[in-house]
Amino acid sequence: MKKNIFIIISLIASATIAQTNEQFAQSYFLKAQETYSEGNNKASLENLDKTVKYLGNTNPKIEALYVKIEIANNNYISAEEHLKTYFDTADTDHSDYNNMLSLMIDVKEKATAQKIEVKKQEEKKKKIEEYYKEYYKKYGPDVPFAIIEFPPVYPGCIGDRKQMASCFSSKVREFLNINFDKTLANKLGLSSGKKKVWLSFRVGPEGKVVDIRARAPHPSLKKEAIRAARALPIMKPANHNGKQVGMKYSAPISFTVD
Repeated sequence: MKKNIFIIISLIASATIAQTNEQFAQSYFLKAQETYSEGNNKASLENLDKTVKYLGNTNPKIEALYVKIEIANNNYISAEEHLKTYFDTADTDHSDYNNMLSLMIDVKEKATAQKIEVKKQEEKKKKIEEYYKEYYKKYGPDVPFAIIEFPPVYPGCIGDRKQMASCFSSKVREFLNINFDKTLANKLGLSSGKKKVWLSFRVGPEGKVVDIRARAPHPSLKKEAIRAARALPIMKPANHNGKQVGMKYSAPISFTVD
């Protein structure tokens, strides 16, 4: 007797949960329709995903709305997938059937174009990855400044990749020109005229300036240039292909000997 009562209670509880889930699904679907009509496609997709979660499956109405939202998002690959699911689940007398039918050709053509573009981007990415793989084998893990995806962030620099690269160069050169003792050159018996010291260094994966080298017309100038470069601040490391990497950089220090 007790066993039978337990079974009945369990069945009632299961039915109640199922009914509650169905109500939640209906509520989220109404919310999805509302947010779609407001032009909030992101929220509409989130509400549709929750609809499917509570319902435990999909249906033609849900798939039709998915199609409309993905078209609005210009995501024709996803729209094509949902359109296929719609026709797999809908009868010909469904309220959205003719509308979905009218979208088939346009969705298919645009989805095909997007797939071609995605494939091109994947092939391009693969070629770049293969290039860097060979590059790393030949030169090591450091990436040259000219091809780095995101250069080290010099303190105070902001902006997009191009702006950050320009800011990095100008700040480093400004720092070196200020901190390099240019009066030293006049004490070394060098011929008068314009001179240059060439510096090369790495900004390591930790953001520190290391492996400093210099070419100069006098050993004392070489030593002074290395000293000035060692004083460069710690930076946010360079980033390439989603990884913190070292970056190679070179810069001149120009001065005049009287």
